[in-house]
Amino acid sequence: MIYFPYHTITFHFCIYSLLTINKVISVSIYIFLHYFPPICGNITTNRKGGLVMSWYALFVKTGYESNTKKWLDARYDRALLHCVIPRRKVPEKRGGKEYHVVKTLFPGYVFVQTKMNVHLYYQFKENPFIYRTLNYQNRRDKTFAYEEAWKLDSSAKLCDESELFKEIPVDEMTLVLKLIEQDDIIECSEISFQESGFTVQAGPLKGMESYIKKIDKHKKRAKVLMSLMGTAQLVDLGIEFSSVIPSGHQGEMR
Repeated sequence: MIYFPYHTITFHFCIYSLLTINKVISVSIYIFLHYFPPICGNITTNRKGGLVMSWYALFVKTGYESNTKKWLDARYDRALLHCVIPRRKVPEKRGGKEYHVVKTLFPGYVFVQTKMNVHLYYQFKENPFIYRTLNYQNRRDKTFAYEEAWKLDSSAKLCDESELFKEIPVDEMTLVLKLIEQDDIIECSEISFQESGFTVQAGPLKGMESYIKKIDKHKKRAKVLMSLMGTAQLVDLGIEFSSVIPSGHQGEMR
């Protein structure tokens, strides 16, 4: 019978245990990286260690913006994907009475702030109400089938998606985020008139008179110049009057 020193047996047992543990850890890491690439496969951090994310526009079925937001909020952590649907509160008259209604600012669009990649794009495609990302280039979409995209196991292949997914310009989203308040709603602004023009006394449009191109007194709307992906457009935002309106300023251009 052959006897092995106790310390030799202990040494080999420790080596075997370490190899086994390392193998389990390696397999676990591989599975995590393979099946959760949007979380850890394409992450870029800034100097402070925070995740660098950009804004993108999802083109969705009109009327299903809120449903899409609920789906996104339930599926993704707020730290990895932030979803916004800008809405506006505007006055309307029905049966001689005035009501405030909330309408979507850009019907058919949902804005998301995230670190975009191909995997995340295909996850969005699982929702039947999400048609596409705005200005998505189809070169890679034609090359990769759904299964092939999920076989990508290296973040190096997805290190830069800027040529595939066009970001919303920072200045455009900065304006939108400045206007919206609780529940992504743009509240009515309070406007007063003087002989020389008008001033926004309170509300989201305060200090932004230069964006207001026209005032509609009867509908209590301000036509505000905004842009979406470089395309300028006038949008109606709700207003209230804080003083008597001189006749020379009713519905006039600034």
